[in-house]
Amino acid sequence: MATLKYLTKVTKAYLSFPIDDSCPFCHHTQAKVLGRKYLLVQLRKCDQCGLMFRFPKEQPEENLRFYQSDYKEGLTTDLPDELSLKDLLENKFHGSSKDFSEKINLVKSYISTGKLLDYGCSWGYGVWQFKQAGYDSIGFEISQPRADFGRKVLGVDIISRQDEINNLEQESFDIIFSSHVIEHLPDISDVFQLFRRLLKTGGILAISVPNCNGCDISTVLNKKKSFAFGEKHTIAYDFTFLSQTLENHQMSVRFLKEDSYEIQVIAQKL
Repeated sequence: MATLKYLTKVTKAYLSFPIDDSCPFCHHTQAKVLGRKYLLVQLRKCDQCGLMFRFPKEQPEENLRFYQSDYKEGLTTDLPDELSLKDLLENKFHGSSKDFSEKINLVKSYISTGKLLDYGCSWGYGVWQFKQAGYDSIGFEISQPRADFGRKVLGVDIISRQDEINNLEQESFDIIFSSHVIEHLPDISDVFQLFRRLLKTGGILAISVPNCNGCDISTVLNKKKSFAFGEKHTIAYDFTFLSQTLENHQMSVRFLKEDSYEIQVIAQKL
């Protein structure tokens, strides 16, 4: 049912005029079609900046509506009942699908304390874990129901409006952490500039995204098509684009780890 609803939306996008076919990063309008899903949904690669992105695109207001209630992704979006939450907190999320202890230890190896922003924090489980680890952490989440839940049951600080995060003071954070978020954004023309503006000099950006390295090769794309692009994933990142973009925003890659599904990057603001 969800797929049918999405394909109906895609069909309407094709029928609209004019259709926006520009790159969601550099806004160049020439791109190569790398592959398709459901016949209608394409993965394209920008001829100018090399970003791989889903086509048709969606407007930010459509994206905002989708993430209020339609987006479903297990514990990321399912708000736990009182008993389940009690168990998660007693175990500090260890052993759950949202156990961030490995990622927290990685961040600690670079900066052991300080002010941290969890960008795209859902209902705040990461904000809470970073706070337990000694960081002065806050979150940003566009889903109002999940942000409200986190504030209420975890007692964490979550901002949920784009204008709020845009108006934060320059160099507000020692660390910006974002786990499997920026591949969901409808437009990324400003997000890396935002990260640079909010980070202190010497601060680190820790991001994790699905590993779409090689998706411009058909045999690789066929193996990764299930997670590379679709209704939820609008952007398919490879390390070439990430490293080049971070470098262009005066951030130096200090750590890279990848497996068949995920790329983890630590970059330091110069």
